[in-house]
Amino acid sequence: MTDWIALQSQAVDLYDRVLPTVTDWDAATPCTEWTARDVLAHVVDEQMWVPGLLAGGTIDEVSGDLEYAYTCVARHVMRQT
Repeated sequence: MTDWIALQSQAVDLYDRVLPTVTDWDAATPCTEWTARDVLAHVVDEQMWVPGLLAGGTIDEVSGDLEYAYTCVARHVMRQT
């Protein structure tokens, strides 16, 4: 079985290493229509889905309701403290 929490942790670690090295947020990317800033915005937006999906929500529930995603994040944070 895939350990999604471990994969998320690896992704966070990667971004913690990479983001401080970006010096030009308007730089081109392999996705020719996107800048580095666009890629980061996309990643951040997509990450809002993760807590809801990991909490058992469906793609329809999570994608259509950011309040649901924020609630899942808040619940997770409260369990960690």
